[in-house]
Amino acid sequence: MPGGVKQLKKRERANSILMLIASGMLVWLLIILFASLTSPKIIASLQYVSSQSGQITLLDFLLSLLIALFILYLVRRRHIFGTLVAMILSFLIFGGAAIYFSVELAFFLAMGLLIYERMYRSFISNNVFILAAVLFGSLPIGLGYSVELIIMVLIIISVYDVLGVFATRFIPRLAATAVEQNVPLLLLAPRAHIAWKAKPNLKDSSAMLGAGDLFLPGIFIAAVSFSHTIPVALAVLAGAIIGGLINTILATVIKTGIPAMPMLAAGMIIGYFLSI
Repeated sequence: MPGGVKQLKKRERANSILMLIASGMLVWLLIILFASLTSPKIIASLQYVSSQSGQITLLDFLLSLLIALFILYLVRRRHIFGTLVAMILSFLIFGGAAIYFSVELAFFLAMGLLIYERMYRSFISNNVFILAAVLFGSLPIGLGYSVELIIMVLIIISVYDVLGVFATRFIPRLAATAVEQNVPLLLLAPRAHIAWKAKPNLKDSSAMLGAGDLFLPGIFIAAVSFSHTIPVALAVLAGAIIGGLINTILATVIKTGIPAMPMLAAGMIIGYFLSI
């Protein structure tokens, strides 16, 4: 009997991880679709604005990452950062949606999702909000950075991910704190007996996936979509899918959390260089 229960839990965990990764894959595919629908005029305008604000260097990008990591550290200290992070994600939704829709519609979409996530916290509202932020946030950021720069960042973050999970244990502790303090930083899947409309917490979650593990690949896929042909972007997406499947297998075998970014980054980078 204990063995049967253990197998059921492993199967539940594997199915939940696959579900979360599948939702991320759908968003990555939508990023390619939206990028293909972006008119050359819009791309030229955004690139002009980006050039007027100054050239983005690796040092600028790394400084931004350090600021983001410091904010993530503060998440563990103060409850107010749940709302702060939600507001930042809402701003990303607005910025990306305004490229394709009217400013008014983009505003109501961003504010509506923010209010929905904050006032009706559930597994569904949390995931929908994060996925929308990944979709609309990746597009303008991917247009502003070069593919080569993003590859460097993916490698750096992959190393940090491994150290943060296995060496310092910072990332698992951050994930637990984020869930308990209602910070929308992770996609969450409920256990089999828990409804999706229930408020998310650790004991009721069967699997979780960091928003960064969707956001960074989304930025890379967006950058490739704007800089190269759609087939190249689909090859990168295929690499991300393979990396995600490997992560699912590893997460099922290993009981503790795993760093998702290394396999995702490796799959995408290999897919990119094989297709260009």
